[in-house]
Amino acid sequence: MAFDGAALHAVALELNEQLSGGRIDKIHQISKEQLRINIRTKAGAKRLLLSASANDARIHITNQPADNPQKPPMFCMMLRKYIGSGKIAEVRQHSVERIAEIVIDSRDELGNDIQYVLIHEIMGRHSNIILCRDGMIMDSIKRIDEDKSRVRQVLPKIKYEYPPEQDKLDPFMMDKDAFHELIIKNENLSPAVSLNRNIMGLSIASAKYLGFDEIDMDKPTNQLSGSEIATAAQNIYEYYNCLKENKIGYYLMADAATGLIDDFAILHKPPVNGSKITECTNASEMLDRYYAEIELSTQLKQLTNSLKQTLKIILKRTKKKLSKQEAILEDSSHADQYRLYGELLTAFQSSVPKGANEVELSNYYSESAERVKIPLNPEKSANVNAQIYYKKYQKLSRAAKLALEQVHQTKEELDYLEGMETAIENCGDISAAKEIIDEFISQGYIKKTAKKDTRKYTSSKPRHYVSEDGYHIYVGRNNSQNDHMTMKEAGADDVFMHTQKIPGSHVIVKSIDGKVSRQALSEGAILAAYYSKAKASSNVPVDYTLRKNIKKPNGAKPGYVIYSTHSTINVTPSEERMNNIKQI
Repeated sequence: MAFDGAALHAVALELNEQLSGGRIDKIHQISKEQLRINIRTKAGAKRLLLSASANDARIHITNQPADNPQKPPMFCMMLRKYIGSGKIAEVRQHSVERIAEIVIDSRDELGNDIQYVLIHEIMGRHSNIILCRDGMIMDSIKRIDEDKSRVRQVLPKIKYEYPPEQDKLDPFMMDKDAFHELIIKNENLSPAVSLNRNIMGLSIASAKYLGFDEIDMDKPTNQLSGSEIATAAQNIYEYYNCLKENKIGYYLMADAATGLIDDFAILHKPPVNGSKITECTNASEMLDRYYAEIELSTQLKQLTNSLKQTLKIILKRTKKKLSKQEAILEDSSHADQYRLYGELLTAFQSSVPKGANEVELSNYYSESAERVKIPLNPEKSANVNAQIYYKKYQKLSRAAKLALEQVHQTKEELDYLEGMETAIENCGDISAAKEIIDEFISQGYIKKTAKKDTRKYTSSKPRHYVSEDGYHIYVGRNNSQNDHMTMKEAGADDVFMHTQKIPGSHVIVKSIDGKVSRQALSEGAILAAYYSKAKASSNVPVDYTLRKNIKKPNGAKPGYVIYSTHSTINVTPSEERMNNIKQI
């Protein structure tokens, strides 16, 4: 649901109730486009967040921590000077538009009473935060000059003007029949589009929710039945009536499979869209949780994309190294030929003419004694040519032994790095992604940066599921978790599961009375296959064995274990099968 005029109406009512009479304590500009104002109220301290960011413009009370810049920007310093100890007189909405106004009573340098208005325009990329006095702009978080907009400038010392009004209807002045008439009047449009074009402050995204599970608000009106249109009009009327009386609900929607919050809704009854619904006590709680989740998701996406790019470079470098090592190994395959040349020249040196460029000698190692053509340095004797070939043989023999060992190590490294690709895909939270960065640093793939991340994240934990018959199943998010979960937390009779010769997560099925059911093994195998590189494959082989059979060799890379005794089960992972496994 969009943060539109209808949503702001509910938020403004709440903020007015909670903040009116409160005293401004501190003002921080926590980013280029975000303000945080600490307000002392009778109910306790409140932190008001105002964001003019294009992607998440909003206003609400927040409980999320934030770092304050050491040097406040000029706009922040100006706010501190004029409203730094002011008293909140009122929080209101302009019309039904996305404009919130915070009226602040303060005093000037001479002690005279002055009233300021902090105007927050919540309009996507045009969002702004503006301080006004007597209708004149003092300054704004974004200055808009003629180069940016010829229609409306936002600059100090000019008169503040509201954004141009649209010729739309005030929904709070309409009854059910008026909504019904509006919908049928635009029969070629869907109700959602019709409402958005004709009603103030209602986005298409919000209008779609007003159909609930009864009406498809995206379908053209001329394809809806009379009863469906009547129901839509009734829903819309009830929605605005509840908004007016401040009898509204605040809902968070989470993905049924992942549990991640992906939308919010301010409605007069719970939404119906197949998501996991959580009702919040007020608008600020809902918005604070939603945007915190979105911010973490954005950070996680940026972090994982950065990790993928880093890994791509490491993989390219490692594959190039392997190619060179294999080339050396290929060259060293000629070592035995050079040894044969040396031995034949030594045995038949008297038969080698002086100054010859090559010679043909019988290979006495072969039963057929075929003739072998040997290139020669004409300036050297047969014996010296033989010594040259012996040295080439010895050099290539040493190189072959070293290259064979290096190729083996590099192939193991590639297996490890390909496993890291799956770990990055499956990490699922910031902490797990940061643990992967720490692992890259510890393995010497990237350097530790001097810049310290001061943000606090909840500690990363393995994914936790419960089988249909009550067995607890844990899935590692990265190698650090895999090692700790398998080698330190799992009991001897717990079952370890992993895709056969395919990079993926460790899966531990906790035993009950030393046993694990077939149902739990089946669900554990599905999880192992799903959180592996074979996620999109069918008939994936998954090995399983008791934890007591698992060993980690000394010096092995993170996440690497070995086992000799095991059984194998083949499964086909799918979203449907995953959704049937209960996640904690």
